[in-house]
Amino acid sequence: MGETVERGKLLDYLPDFMKQFLEIKEIMQAEDKEMDEIDSNIQRGLDNAFIESCDEYGISKYEALLGITVSKQEDLGARKTRVLSRWNDFQPCTYRRFLKKLDILCGAENYRIDGNLEDYQLCIAISGKALKVREELEEMLKKMLPENINYEILEEHPVTGRAYMGAVMQQAEIINIRQVV
Repeated sequence: MGETVERGKLLDYLPDFMKQFLEIKEIMQAEDKEMDEIDSNIQRGLDNAFIESCDEYGISKYEALLGITVSKQEDLGARKTRVLSRWNDFQPCTYRRFLKKLDILCGAENYRIDGNLEDYQLCIAISGKALKVREELEEMLKKMLPENINYEILEEHPVTGRAYMGAVMQQAEIINIRQVV
């Protein structure tokens, strides 16, 4: 959530002579509760105006605008990432923009690009957080890459544990025995 501006009690805004009446005090207390609710709704509206700070309700509005269907397993962070990825799709695709979109979608440390662009081959290896957004990555690649570029997405899963290696070395000497007659 964004920063909120603290508002004083409504009773503090009245002149001193009005503060002494019990009825006014009770009215101001009741109105304070209503004003707190209004302030909360205003703050929620401001937060929902930006993709990165919106809540479930706000992100659902962005998803409806973009025609995105949501699966029940996705958390709010993944949904925000998907909306951010699609929000500015109208810009032309350059390699720098392509890398920036990959950074937003996968995270800078969660992908590696290989391949030979001169032969129109592209290989993207993903790991970590990027594994969760594979479908969105495929959708982005379909939209951004030219039709003549073949691409492949590889998943790299980290392996933890120990690896053991053994080796054997053998030395032999060959002796030729000849019969002398």
